[in-house]
Amino acid sequence: MITPKPIDSWQRFEELSNRWTAEGPYGPNIYRGQSDASWELVPSLARICNENGFDTKTAMLVENELLIEFQKRYRIKDDFCESLRINDLLSWWEIMQHHSAPTRLLDWSKSPHAALYFAVSSSKDLDGAIYVMDAGHLQWIQSVRVRDPAEKPNWKAFQELNKSVNGHPYKKSMVIISSPIQTERMLAQQSSFSISTEILESHDATGDEIVFDKVINYDSAKHSIFYKFQVPAKAKQVLLIELEKMAYTNSSIFPDERIMDKNSEDYRNKANEIIEKYMLW
Repeated sequence: MITPKPIDSWQRFEELSNRWTAEGPYGPNIYRGQSDASWELVPSLARICNENGFDTKTAMLVENELLIEFQKRYRIKDDFCESLRINDLLSWWEIMQHHSAPTRLLDWSKSPHAALYFAVSSSKDLDGAIYVMDAGHLQWIQSVRVRDPAEKPNWKAFQELNKSVNGHPYKKSMVIISSPIQTERMLAQQSSFSISTEILESHDATGDEIVFDKVINYDSAKHSIFYKFQVPAKAKQVLLIELEKMAYTNSSIFPDERIMDKNSEDYRNKANEIIEKYMLW
């Protein structure tokens, strides 16, 4: 992880965002905003499992039970979920993510402005952060190393992910995905997701290891496809005002909040029961 100078003004953000969105040698970047700069790039499922000392096998059992419970509750109550095949794990994980259910996916956005909104819209007394991921570099490296055909980039990475989910030997991989059928919220947030074979590992650690696995001491040499820009707490309100001028508001970022949140409290209670069950093992 590389940490440049912080974003402490709107001018600084605009200069950086113009640079970020210029097409790089391997393709576009993706962005993630976090209201607390101390949080790591760890999906919600990994955070819960790590906090409770679950190993990989237990984490995968928890993941499967959470999925089954979600499908039972939402498949016939939500028009979008009703259209999904029961074994389409990626699509189910994507919709679970936007119902705030624990998954192995990590949210990103194709918009630096959407990412900034998440960094500044809450936790006003804490420094926030924007993470920039050179996703094109990751995808290019994985494709080139296994000679993926140009028409199916990262096909091998998807195969390795499938192996890991099904308990078969695999090669460490990470995939960047966008849902082909998007909800209103996904469209508003310009959503992308990173998903890894390593269910308990932070995504920056996994991504850098994949890209720089042939580079000796890449960490000390400051090689990384991840950049963390801190957003000081004192700058949050000013940045939020500028975003609101551009129509980045709670209602525009969460256009379907009422619909998405129905039935969510019951599911969260059941999810906690599932997690607590494994804590007693």
